[in-house]
Amino acid sequence: MDVQGLRLLREIARLGSISAAADALGYTQSAASRQLGALERATGHPLADRTATGARLTPAGEIVVRRADVALAELDDIGHELARLHAARPAGVRLRAFTTAVSSFVPAAALEVAGIVDVDLAISSGHVPDEATITGGHADVCVSTRDASAPAIPGVRVVELRRDPLWACLPAGHPRAADERVAIADLRGDRWVLTAMTLCVDRSIVAEACARNGFAPVAGARSDDYAAVQGLVAAGAGVAVLPQMALGTLHPGVVVRPVSVPLVRRVVALTSTATTPGVDALVAALRTAARAVPEPGTAGLVATSR
Repeated sequence: MDVQGLRLLREIARLGSISAAADALGYTQSAASRQLGALERATGHPLADRTATGARLTPAGEIVVRRADVALAELDDIGHELARLHAARPAGVRLRAFTTAVSSFVPAAALEVAGIVDVDLAISSGHVPDEATITGGHADVCVSTRDASAPAIPGVRVVELRRDPLWACLPAGHPRAADERVAIADLRGDRWVLTAMTLCVDRSIVAEACARNGFAPVAGARSDDYAAVQGLVAAGAGVAVLPQMALGTLHPGVVVRPVSVPLVRRVVALTSTATTPGVDALVAALRTAARAVPEPGTAGLVATSR
């Protein structure tokens, strides 16, 4: 199997669109289609189905992405280690973080420790459990989301960075848009814009909240790109519940309201229990930066018309 084809399939899984995956990797649409076709011929299975809103992995595609993430992580690590060897300098701290953490507080933390430790930052794929990046030696620090009731993992230290509240996101003309707070039960009759990634804790928080109120959310659309979710909400594809860290830029066609019974996800840093001073310095900086994330609509957050 071609490595570039595997990277393309991983981007299709992350972005929910072949064209978006092509853009992210700098390919033309036709080149991406050829790569996907070659990968499907190599595996002997269709790997992605085109939908009205983009593309969705087939069961075979999900298997390939899950396995490919481990292999690609190993290849990336080989490249990083060889680069360090070539530069003849000590290895820095390898940091992995999910997209909304990178777009909100992670850069400030990395800048804070820039004079102390060299931070090698990459975005987590979301298809491999984050603890596996630590136990497998692929990262020194991994910013993740983790339930407080989750069992301890041998050899892994869990440091809470922030409690990140989830907000109801409604189209501007929604009947509940003028409410001070929104109850999940009041959204029973709406279609929802849901995340597609099975390892995303936000997905389970929303599903469990809906279940407590006696219903299962009906998907009007799915996307793991929170900016795309806001666009879909604004267009009337459904309502959504998004974490505060994903609301740094507000779509002008979306109204955000607190949920009446608060929903919160726990943002943590995972490290090995055999830590180093560089790792400890970065974790401390991450905690400080994470707790400074502002609420939607307050200073530091902007609405965009694009």
